[in-house]
Amino acid sequence: MKKVLILIFFSILIFSEPYDNFENLYTGINYLLEKRDDKTAEKYFLKAVNEDNNPNAYVYLGIIYNDRGDKQLAEKYYLLAIEKRNTVMAMTYLGKLYHGENNYNLAKKYYLMAVEYDEPIAMNYLGVIYGNEKNYDLAEKYLKMSISYENSEAMYNLFRMYLMLSDFENARKYLEMAAKGGHREAIEALEYLNSD
Repeated sequence: MKKVLILIFFSILIFSEPYDNFENLYTGINYLLEKRDDKTAEKYFLKAVNEDNNPNAYVYLGIIYNDRGDKQLAEKYYLLAIEKRNTVMAMTYLGKLYHGENNYNLAKKYYLMAVEYDEPIAMNYLGVIYGNEKNYDLAEKYLKMSISYENSEAMYNLFRMYLMLSDFENARKYLEMAAKGGHREAIEALEYLNSD
């Protein structure tokens, strides 16, 4: 979770509009990541929204509410982030929320929106949905798009798809790539295969 939040933080800064005050946002991120205090983080993110008019804080509020199991409130804040600033990570997290609820049409809608901004995490999840729907051409397309950003999770998912399709040559290729990229399950699977 910490790596994902750090990634969100840097992507928000890169695509961020200039705001005079980031102090409440930074303080909230510190409480969320370093101190693991989501209650205090929530207060600072609400201040960032209400006092600083900083729409980046909506994404973090959505993450907090989603982690607490309040999907409806998480959805509200992800949608606000998209509405206020077209936040790519909010699109991805909203897609994940719908994906987790098996609402694949809405999940695909928001993943596709994020893909338009070259978001590799959304590409991976989109590939997974298409693979589950047995639309292997689109699954392969989006997983390979994600792999072009060196996403080891997409490499592993492509390995699994090729394995299921009995394309063992490509399965082995992507398993090795995922292991080389540091994917834990791929490393374990490759060690098991090489031990025989």
